[in-house]
Amino acid sequence: MFKNLIRPFTKQTRTSKIVFQNTGDSMPGIPVGMLIVNPDGTELVRIRSGGSEPAWSLDAKWIAFSGLVEGYEPYAFNLHLMRPDGTGVRQVTHHTTGGAYTPAWSSDARTIAYHVFEDGVQDQIWSVDLLSGRQRQLARDGVSPVWTPTNQIIFEKNDGAHPLLIMEANGQKLRECGLFDDGDWSIRWSPEGNKVAFLRNREIYVMDSDGNNLKKIRAGQVATGLSWSPDGHQLVYYGSREDQSGRCGKELYVIDSDGANETKIVANPWPKDRVAELINVSWSPWLG
Repeated sequence: MFKNLIRPFTKQTRTSKIVFQNTGDSMPGIPVGMLIVNPDGTELVRIRSGGSEPAWSLDAKWIAFSGLVEGYEPYAFNLHLMRPDGTGVRQVTHHTTGGAYTPAWSSDARTIAYHVFEDGVQDQIWSVDLLSGRQRQLARDGVSPVWTPTNQIIFEKNDGAHPLLIMEANGQKLRECGLFDDGDWSIRWSPEGNKVAFLRNREIYVMDSDGNNLKKIRAGQVATGLSWSPDGHQLVYYGSREDQSGRCGKELYVIDSDGANETKIVANPWPKDRVAELINVSWSPWLG
């Protein structure tokens, strides 16, 4: 059904983009919706006026997102694909109430895992096969799925402790994931799969994929979500400013994977009483 969406990964010219979402009130120069920007903060462009939780495919051809799209039924939050310029929108899930959220791509870009919250199906992990269009339930009581380089899925169990569980891509062999502490989130593997970054108490940590060499690279409870650069040397994260200057809200920062050279690339100029925030960030693979 979606065979034409599947494209092999080929390394392209070494350029990349960052996609993110601006919520709430429009900010000067930063309209509401989903936007892309260069890693140095230049060439900010809105690609959609609506939608949330954008995530690049590993071939950089598509961005998955959750949202309501006019002309597609049922009229509920579902996952869609679009090209990096916001065109070619295609709906790939078909939930009727509530909807589908937090898309996570498999390493072969053929399957997306996601969180479902709807009437009678609350907090479950599902997947959709982009070739056949088949949707399937994988686990209950789970949110925020993440695909590992070894074709497994990690997700957060939605209880008071928020432990992390791991399972095979078909939902089998569900067990606790010993790599992380309860409550760790925004887990992201590097493009080469040898490193993993994550948030613990809103501080940024990086470690080897086997759990060794754990290092806190960003102290201070500031970060909320993050994504790796395609060369595995940097991370982009969104989070609130630490100072109490009277201006706040989530902003975008780039930081080296060893914690050096932190740079703000997109600022949030609103004072405290405004609701606009920059969230749901995803750094593309290499683009042509």
